[in-house]
Amino acid sequence: MRLKYLFPFWIDMAVPVFMIISGYVYALSYKKMELTRWGEAYLLKNVISKMIRYTIPFVIAYAVEILWLVFNDRLSFPLDGTLNLGQAFLAGGLGPGSYYYPLMMQFIFVYPLIYFVIRKYQVKGVVIWGCINALFELLKWAYLMSAETYRLLLFRYLLLIAVGCYVANDNFIVTKRASITVTIIGVFFIYCCSYLQYTFPIITYWTCTSFIACFYIIPLSMFSIEKLKNIRFKLIEIIGKASYHIFLVQMVWYYLAYERIDCWNIYWALVINLVMCVGVGIIFYWIETPINELINKKIFYLIKLAQE
Repeated sequence: MRLKYLFPFWIDMAVPVFMIISGYVYALSYKKMELTRWGEAYLLKNVISKMIRYTIPFVIAYAVEILWLVFNDRLSFPLDGTLNLGQAFLAGGLGPGSYYYPLMMQFIFVYPLIYFVIRKYQVKGVVIWGCINALFELLKWAYLMSAETYRLLLFRYLLLIAVGCYVANDNFIVTKRASITVTIIGVFFIYCCSYLQYTFPIITYWTCTSFIACFYIIPLSMFSIEKLKNIRFKLIEIIGKASYHIFLVQMVWYYLAYERIDCWNIYWALVINLVMCVGVGIIFYWIETPINELINKKIFYLIKLAQE
């Protein structure tokens, strides 16, 4: 069914597109903050603020998963169980897509380097990060990195983040020939992996969302951002602001409820999944954001007192 409806070309591109958008939005944020040196991005207030922004809603989502396990007698607390809970926390939780929290923690520290390389070298900077991305894939293959470790590392998305950062430049340039070339490479790669079951050397994990497969979505994403960035639509803006919370809700929802609704009519299940994830995610965002801001203020106040 996934192949019949061409999922590898659009559903599987969700996280890659999200990474491009993240690179784009962070670049706009850096411009708004008027950061001119990479060291400014590592100021304590900037780092802590972003860590709190991602951590508080994740802790809430993870706590819901743990409480569900406890109330359903699926969790006990011997020493090894406690350690497993700690490992699950560092791995981003228990539900599908649980790798995203640790990725965003890495994003906070890696992105300044990406931003200032792109700022200095422009499109050459994108090529530089693409080569580093390829080098990471080579090292992963050469040193037999496990799939679990690989999924938790941000380096597999370096090219996509760099592309998003580059598009945030007012004078970014993409030639028609280059766009067509990389699109064809991406489409061919996805077709071979998904429809012909061909296994490429080196690219061994999550091949259909690997950086080569994402060649297909890069020109489309760049074109879409450029053409749609000035269009205002309130509902989409709300969903965009709440996207991280929606992501966490879907992680919890599919972990807790997927087995119960999987046997339903597929279309009813789709509607319920959308309503639950998007609706509850937006409500979660509205409730959690003031709490996050309050905690931020309290922590910065304590830091200021300590410095004085």
